[in-house]
Amino acid sequence: MGGELAVPLNLDEPVSMRKLRIFYMEGISGVPLIPPLHSDMRRTLRKAVGYFERKYDLVAHRLDLPLVKYAMEMFLVSMYVRGGPKLSEYMLCVEASKGSVNTFIESIKLVLGKSNHTLPGIIAAIIDNVDALSEEQKREIIYKRDRLIRELKELLGNDGIFFFPR
Repeated sequence: MGGELAVPLNLDEPVSMRKLRIFYMEGISGVPLIPPLHSDMRRTLRKAVGYFERKYDLVAHRLDLPLVKYAMEMFLVSMYVRGGPKLSEYMLCVEASKGSVNTFIESIKLVLGKSNHTLPGIIAAIIDNVDALSEEQKREIIYKRDRLIRELKELLGNDGIFFFPR
C-alpha cells in the first residue's frame, strides 16, 4: 500500500507503545467450512499477545465477534460482480492457468492431498458457480459485513491492534 491510500493511516506519526490497545481472536469457531485454529498457530498467537502484554505492560482483550461467523458468505458476496469472473476462474491464478477450476476434480485432488486449494475455497467456488444466494440474502450479508467493519473500526480506533490469524 502506498501513495494516497497510506495517508489516512498516519504511518509517519510516532506511536506510544504503552498506549496501544491489543485485541485478538483465536480463529472462527462453529463454522463447518472453516477449520479451527491449529494448536501451533494458537500457541504462536498467544506468544505474540503475551509479548506485547509483558513488554509494554498492556492488557490484551480476547474478542468474540458474532458476525465473523458469516465470513465465508461475506467473502462470496464481496467477490461477486454481476457479469464478472467466477471464483473458480480466480482460483486458477494460483496455477497461472486460464479458464476455471473444475470443482469436482479439485475436490477429489483435495482428498488425495494433491490440490492447490483449500476445502473452503473449493466449496466457495461451488457455491459461487450455482449463485446460491438470492438478492435479498446478498443485501443482508452486505449489511452484516459493513456492520462488522464499522464495529472493528470503532473498537480499534487509532490506537488498537487486532491479531487475527488465518
